[in-house]
Amino acid sequence: MKVTPQDIQGLKQLSKVALLLRHLHEVGCERDTAGNRELHYDDYVLLMLLAMFNPLLDSLRSLQHASGFDNVRQKLGITRRFSLGSFSESCRVFEPQLLDEVIAQLWTQLPAHHRPELFKNLPGQVTLVDGTVIRTLRTIAGAMWLENKAGWRLHLQFDVDRHVPSSVEITAPKNTGKSDERNVLRKKLKAGHVYVMDRWYSMFGLFNAIHKVGSNYVCRIRDHSVYEVLEKRPLSAQATAAGVLSDEVVNLGASSKRTNRWITPCGWCA
Repeated sequence: MKVTPQDIQGLKQLSKVALLLRHLHEVGCERDTAGNRELHYDDYVLLMLLAMFNPLLDSLRSLQHASGFDNVRQKLGITRRFSLGSFSESCRVFEPQLLDEVIAQLWTQLPAHHRPELFKNLPGQVTLVDGTVIRTLRTIAGAMWLENKAGWRLHLQFDVDRHVPSSVEITAPKNTGKSDERNVLRKKLKAGHVYVMDRWYSMFGLFNAIHKVGSNYVCRIRDHSVYEVLEKRPLSAQATAAGVLSDEVVNLGASSKRTNRWITPCGWCA
């Protein structure tokens, strides 16, 4: 099916993104000493987004064809039709991390949705935190003669109020060292959040770091966690109906070394 200018959608929305990308126009063009580069950083990002808005652009050639439309050039500020070679090279020339600032600007402009009843009493911005391994295709791994499973680990923070990711990072698949989910979260901590985490994040050092930046947390703890019950609170009918077994104030980490203890309670554990 031949794509026409009338088939293209999303130009109005992408024209707003184009303004935020303008400062990246010359980034990655240092090797272009002749000054004849056909595709710039902002062009590349806008064309990738254009393809996502338009499933009809199902190949690189169809995207190349659309880049020549007058309405696409006018709305996105693309001055010339790109070559297939320059587009293929772009994934190695342009650093994706430079888009973090642009994504952050767009994220702050999103309106907050009605907060679910479950989270209404939580202070600050409710942020779900998790990491998961994304495996490569088996055929690719086999072609590379890899004995171990190949893949990446996706670290995601999800803004519950706006229903969109607020932070995304890709690391090596092993959940250790710099790729450890707790270490990735620790370097991204911000004030005014409530971080909701699973039991892998249950670590006093991380809890204390969250408190130090001025945020709170909700975290599951491990089955073998040692704690002292300080107070048992009565359960409401609503809590009982929801399956809550107990509501207790406890002292965690009494058996741990003093340097590893939970210093200041500022969260909820389950």
